[in-house]
Amino acid sequence: MTPVNTASPGHSMGLRHDAAGHPVEAVHAVRPSSSDIGDGGSFLAEGMNDAGHVVGSLRGGGDLPSACVSKPGQLPVDLNSAVAGIPGWLVNATDIINDGRILVTATVVDEAGTQHGRPYILTPT
Repeated sequence: MTPVNTASPGHSMGLRHDAAGHPVEAVHAVRPSSSDIGDGGSFLAEGMNDAGHVVGSLRGGGDLPSACVSKPGQLPVDLNSAVAGIPGWLVNATDIINDGRILVTATVVDEAGTQHGRPYILTPT
């Protein structure tokens, strides 16, 4: 999927591509405003399922981005506030399949204090 331009609030169009890289579908997404995610914030859409649920990352005023999901016509929801039990910060959501499972990456700090990216699959309950 082509990332959605997030230069200003409102609505944006992008293109979803097939495996060969050919555009197959226009994507409509709601872009958050600075009042929604903080000054200098941005939203990067990375995946979408057939229901139009979009996943990606939000970058606000903090150091790390946050994995997020957005339903059609709604602002993105930070998955860190919606998911419990993952040891780390969910920094990116890269794909969502039609049953709602979401592939995310979490930043995890080991015993030596080194940060590592670790993949997780979130399953809706």
